[in-house]
Amino acid sequence: MPLLAPFASPELAVALVAALVVLVLGVMRGRAARLALWMAVAFNVAAIVGVTLLLPGAAGESGTRYANLTPLQEIERGLENPGSGPWLNLVGNVAMFIPLGIAVACLIPGGFWRRLLTATGLGVVFTGAIEFLQFGLSRVADIDDIILNSTGAFMGAVVGAAVSVIVGSIRARRTAPKDSPPAP
Repeated sequence: MPLLAPFASPELAVALVAALVVLVLGVMRGRAARLALWMAVAFNVAAIVGVTLLLPGAAGESGTRYANLTPLQEIERGLENPGSGPWLNLVGNVAMFIPLGIAVACLIPGGFWRRLLTATGLGVVFTGAIEFLQFGLSRVADIDDIILNSTGAFMGAVVGAAVSVIVGSIRARRTAPKDSPPAP
């Protein structure tokens, strides 16, 4: 899936920016945080599907069914050519899954590790499904895309899980009963 970039079209750029704005506003407001996070997930999933499956040429030439099962081949090519198309593919594949990892980790109940593993696991399953669909649609499926997308989901999950645990502990301290001073 030679990715054009996460901002391949104005509509997708607006969707990603809107998801991030809604996420930030929701977190600032407290009560709307879950709704904002679900909206961020929906926008991000729609943007990923748009970039990877719906944009013409986003996943290679249609009718060119090919599966690259050699790990790190495209990643190495991107790292060797900073600023090139393969490098943008590398960066875009990671960046596009970071917001998803953040939002999912924030939505999952539990501690840091549960949030991290669940959000990363969902990212792996989602990117695997995308690559499977791309191959089924006679496009190029690439194991490196799964590695890169999963890395982005993991990076976002680390941030989301850490923020959630910190915010949860702050809220717990605020709502904990305060020790009353001794009566005179």
